[in-house]
Amino acid sequence: VVISRNDGTGFYCCNNSAPVLNSVNINNNLNGGVYCLNASIRVFNSGIGNNKSYSGAGVYLSNSGAYFRNVNIMENVTPGGWYSGTGGGVYSINSDPVFIESAISNNVSGKDGGGIYCAGSTLYIAKSEINGNKGAVGGGLFLDQTEITLLNVEVSGNSANMAGGAYIKQSEAE
Repeated sequence: VVISRNDGTGFYCCNNSAPVLNSVNINNNLNGGVYCLNASIRVFNSGIGNNKSYSGAGVYLSNSGAYFRNVNIMENVTPGGWYSGTGGGVYSINSDPVFIESAISNNVSGKDGGGIYCAGSTLYIAKSEINGNKGAVGGGLFLDQTEITLLNVEVSGNSANMAGGAYIKQSEAE
């Protein structure tokens, strides 16, 4: 399945929905790849790339659960400038994303969290890579009031004006 070139969000879920996506490519959408509000999404063996949005160009999560396994989130962009967004690859607020055997790479944020931006969330990442992402603060990861667990994760080649790898504020890391 390909979800591509939409003048809006590629895939939107809300209101306690629980979609499961397998072998899906979500790319080149103009208001983000995946947007979840009060939902629980599971994504397997998929790619989310080349999407644009003001926040969470690849994946946007608000009050949601999310499970990603063998998913590549790459080359998504939030713009710079006065109204710049956060979370080039992933934006998570009050959510619980899980990434296993996945890659978050070459995403760009005009503000915070080139790869992943998390606030008030619980983030779990295992056997994954966060590399080549760019943001003003926290090139790879920007965490604010977030509990994070990293197991066998490579964070490399990310860049930012402050904290190229990870910026952690009022958060607990394990």
